[in-house]
Amino acid sequence: MLTWPVAHTGDTRHARPFFFSAAILFTVASLAVTAFWHRFDTAIARSRLGGKFDLQLFRKFGRATTALLKFAHFRRDTAAYPNVQKFWAQIEFTH
Repeated sequence: MLTWPVAHTGDTRHARPFFFSAAILFTVASLAVTAFWHRFDTAIARSRLGGKFDLQLFRKFGRATTALLKFAHFRRDTAAYPNVQKFWAQIEFTH
């Protein structure tokens, strides 16, 4: 997952940033697919920071091997924060 932008996503009076999220989960041919979309606003002025899309693919290969692929894309709504894309790949072996 991407990290929160540092500036003004909350304050010391226990205000929390507005956070909207939607998720889709399904399985296709032994491949588990998870997709999330989040929208981030500041807690103080409700300024839009941007939105983030996450995609995760998971599959087991037999009893001992699993593969996991993740992709995250943060698209800014303000020039103060950069657009960010991240990709993860993981293979796990157990014995």
